[in-house]
Amino acid sequence: MKIKGSSESSFLGFQGRLFLAATLLLLYAMLNTALAEEPRKVDSAIRDLPKPVATTIYVSDYPDDLVEVFPLSGGTGTPFATIDAPTGLAFDMVGNLYVSSLKPSGMISKVTPSGEVSRFSDDSDLGHPHGLAFDAAGSLFVVTAGGHTVVKFKPNGAAHKIFASGLSKPFSVIFDSLGNLFVSDGFGGPSGTGSVLKYRPNGRMTVFADTGFSTPYGLAFDSHWNLYVSNQSANTIERFAYDGSGRTTFVGDNGILSSPLGMVIDSFDNLYVANRDTDTIEEFSPTGAHVTTFHTGANPHFLALK
Repeated sequence: MKIKGSSESSFLGFQGRLFLAATLLLLYAMLNTALAEEPRKVDSAIRDLPKPVATTIYVSDYPDDLVEVFPLSGGTGTPFATIDAPTGLAFDMVGNLYVSSLKPSGMISKVTPSGEVSRFSDDSDLGHPHGLAFDAAGSLFVVTAGGHTVVKFKPNGAAHKIFASGLSKPFSVIFDSLGNLFVSDGFGGPSGTGSVLKYRPNGRMTVFADTGFSTPYGLAFDSHWNLYVSNQSANTIERFAYDGSGRTTFVGDNGILSSPLGMVIDSFDNLYVANRDTDTIEEFSPTGAHVTTFHTGANPHFLALK
């Protein structure tokens, strides 16, 4: 009887272990399913995030060594800061404007709301810095058109590291609210006519789009997280759904755009484009209709809203 009892006990113990293993496998499968669905849930959630209401637009006038500011309601621009050959523009979380400069190559300046200019970085390794963007932690990301990299600076500017390399003349950068970084690579892609790349926060890269471009330059998101790309050499603005599908030409080569560069979109989904060859900022409605023209200094490059 003792032996029989031991056998029954062992058998029941074996059944218990089988039940536990099956339960763990089921929980593992459920967890994997939830994790697989989570990005889709988050992507859907961010599409309805409102943008802050801006009242002014800043523009870098490259050969004039000037950053101007315009009221979005219309009117003429006024000088905001004098910086040699300014290109990229980006505001930090407290309202300071950061400006990349091509003279000397590698200069990034910080401009306070009152217009006081100081040096953030003058690292010559940057190699023609262009577009700028801040992540949620306050780190500054810079694309280097000459160095073919994306460089990440700590908030204090004391150190930087290469976030991405091997690009082919990148021009602009922009973050979505999930911390993914989008880069316009001017001469990337299989045909060398440009691509848009997407980098996750861990640095892993995927191709967002890489066909049909002709020197992609500026990037901007609307309130539905559609991505707009200025096609500098084709004089068009292309629009993509958030997942890279559904490409449409938002503004065609209609005689208004001539070498469109940097772009921004306001809280009402109006699009503003730095139109280099006409020395203007062109505004387009959410339907793509032309709204108005702002007359800038020479060769406007990048824009920023505040």
